Amino acid sequence: METWFKRDLASYGPGTPPFQGGLARARSYCQNLAQNHYENFSVLTFWVRGRARHHMRAVYAFSRWADNLADEVADPTESRRLLAWWRGQIGQLDQPDAKPAHPVFIALQASVLEVGLPLEPFHHLLDAFERDKVETDHPSLEELLDYCRGSANPVGRLVLRIFGQASPQRDEWSDAICSALQLANFWQDIGRDRKIGRVYLPGDLRLRFGVTPSDLDQPKASDALRALVTHLCQYTRALFRKGEPLLADLRGPLAAQVKLFHDGGLAILDAIENQGGDTLAIRPTVDKLGKIRLMGQTLLGMSGLGRLISAREAGERTEAGTAVSLGASHAWCRDVARTKAGNFYPAFGLLPTGQHRAMCALYAFLRVTDDIADEPAPGEDPCQSLESWRLALRRALAGEPSHPMHPALVWSVRTFGIDPAHLEEAIDGVAMDLQPLRFETIRESEGYCHKVASVVGLCCLAIWGCHNRRAHPAAIATGYALQWTNILRDLREDSGRGRLYLPLEDLQRFGVSEEEIARGEKTGPFRQLMDFEIRRARDYYRQAWRLRRHLPPAGAAMFTALVGIYQGLLEHLALMPDRVLDERVSLSKKTKAFIALSAWPWRLNQVPKPGRISPGRSGGGGTLRGMIGSSGGLLGPGSLGARNSHGSASGSPLGGTGTGTLPAGG
Repeated sequence: METWFKRDLASYGPGTPPFQGGLARARSYCQNLAQNHYENFSVLTFWVRGRARHHMRAVYAFSRWADNLADEVADPTESRRLLAWWRGQIGQLDQPDAKPAHPVFIALQASVLEVGLPLEPFHHLLDAFERDKVETDHPSLEELLDYCRGSANPVGRLVLRIFGQASPQRDEWSDAICSALQLANFWQDIGRDRKIGRVYLPGDLRLRFGVTPSDLDQPKASDALRALVTHLCQYTRALFRKGEPLLADLRGPLAAQVKLFHDGGLAILDAIENQGGDTLAIRPTVDKLGKIRLMGQTLLGMSGLGRLISAREAGERTEAGTAVSLGASHAWCRDVARTKAGNFYPAFGLLPTGQHRAMCALYAFLRVTDDIADEPAPGEDPCQSLESWRLALRRALAGEPSHPMHPALVWSVRTFGIDPAHLEEAIDGVAMDLQPLRFETIRESEGYCHKVASVVGLCCLAIWGCHNRRAHPAAIATGYALQWTNILRDLREDSGRGRLYLPLEDLQRFGVSEEEIARGEKTGPFRQLMDFEIRRARDYYRQAWRLRRHLPPAGAAMFTALVGIYQGLLEHLALMPDRVLDERVSLSKKTKAFIALSAWPWRLNQVPKPGRISPGRSGGGGTLRGMIGSSGGLLGPGSLGARNSHGSASGSPLGGTGTGTLPAGG
C-alpha cells in the first residue's frame, strides 16, 4: 500500500473523526494529491486557471482515492467494503445541507453545487473499479471498450461540464479520446497488470495472435505478443483520430488541456512502438524532456504557430510568422521562469522588456538542462540525454530549433552577444552532478562553481549590456557567492544524494566527517565548519559587490536585488547554521519582493550613497540585520521574514532540488 494512502486512510477512512479543516484546506489536500502523484500526463497545466483548477483537482482526488481503494487494499472483501463506503458518500454531493466528513468530498461537494455536475459519472467510475475486483480478464475488445465507458469516459464528460463546453457531439468525441487514453495505458502496463492478476489484452485477439498466458510472464515479449501489441497500438491510434474533431471544436484553456492529453497518449503509443511492442522488458514512458516538448508544442499550436510552421514548410515564409514564433517561445520561457524561479523572477522585473525576455530564456535553458540531469525517466541515460541536448543547442544556433525554448534563446544570444561557449560550459557543470562529487581543495570546488554559476553571471553581463572585461572577476565572484550559499543551504539534502561540494580539506581541518553530515549530527566542530564557510561566502560577496559599479542602471538594479536576496539567505543561515541539517531554509516571498522593490533606485539611476545600500562596509556584516537593518540597508525595519520552504501548500520547496545557481535557486 502506498505510504501516503496508508496514512490518509487511517486519518480519513471509515470511523475516523470528520475532517475539520474547512473548504480551503480540503481543496489544498486535493491540490497536493494532484500535484504529487505521478501520471503520464499532467492533470493540471498552466492553461487551467481560476476556479476550474479547484474542480479538476477535486475530480482527480475522487478518482485517485477510488483507484487506490480498489488496487492498494490487498484483502478483496475489505476493498469492496471500502468502495461501498466511498460510493455511499456520493449522495451527499448535491445536498447543500449535507456535511461530508472526508476532505475529498468536501471539495467535490463545492464543485458539484457550483457547476451543477451530475452524480452519474461518479457512480460509473466506481462501477469500473468494482468490476476490477471480479473481472480480471477481458474476453473481447468490445467488452474492454465497455469497461472503458465506466473507467475513463466519465472523467472526460465531467471535465467538459466543468468548463461549460458539454454537448452530445462533444461527449462522443471525448469518449473516443478517453477510451484511447485508457487503452494506451493498458498496453503500457501489461507487465504491471499481470503481476496483480489482471489481463487487459482482449482474449479473442490473444487467441488470434497465438499469445499464451506464459507469454505474459516472461522477462521479454514474445514475437506473438509484440505483434498483438503493435496491432492494438494501431487500433488505438484510430480511436484517437476519431476524437480529434474535439480539438478543433473546443476553445480556450480546455482546448489546450485536451490537446495535451491527446498528444501525450500518442507519445505513449510512439514509445511502445519504438520498443517494438515489448512492454515487458521496459515500461515505456514519456520522459521529462518529452513532456516539456509536448507542452511547448501545445502552446505553439494554441498560439497559431503550428499553422504558421506548416505554411513555412509549404514555402509560405512571412515576417509575421517569424514574429509569432518568437513571441510564443518568449511566452513559454516566461512561464517557466515565473513558476520555477522563486529567488530570481522578482529580480527579473527590474529589467526592461528585452532584457527581461533574455533572462527568462536563459533561465529556461538552465532549468531544462538541470531537469534532464536530476529527473531522468526510468531507463533513460542522463549523460546521453545531456549530450543530445548539447547537440540540439548547436543545431538551434545554426538555425534548426527543436525545442519551444530555442527561438527565444537564439534571439537572446544574437541580440545581446551571449557567448554560446558559456551555455555549453553550463551543460558541463550539470553533467558533473551525475557522478558522486568530492573536491579535495577549495580550488576544485571553485572550478565546479565556475561551471554551474559563474558562467551564468558572464551571460548576464552580456544581457545587462556590460562589455567591460574588467567586470569579469567580480561576475565570477558573484557566481561563487550565490553557489556557495546554495551549497550551505542544501548541505544535508545533497549529502543524501551522494554529493558533497565542500572541500574535503575543510572537513579534515575541523574534524567533521561526511557520515556526521548525512546523519544530521549537530556538533561543535560542525558549527565551526559552518562559521568558516559562511565567512568564506561573505568574502565572495564582498568581491561580488564590486560588479555593480560596472553595470548600467537596469543591470545594477537586478544585480542588487538578486545578490541582496542571496546574501540575505546566507545571513539568515548564519543566525542558526544548524538548521541546514533539519530543513531547507529560504526567505519569505514578502522579503524577496521587498528586496527587489528596494533595488528600484538603481533602476531609475537615483542611487543612495553606497554606504546606505551596500551590505556593510566590511562586505557583508556579521548578521542579517547588518545587511538589511533599519539603519539603511536594503530593507526597512521589521521587514525581514524567513520560512521553512516545506511550508508551502504543496509541501514541496520552491524551485528545483539541485544546486545549480539559476536552475536551483528558486
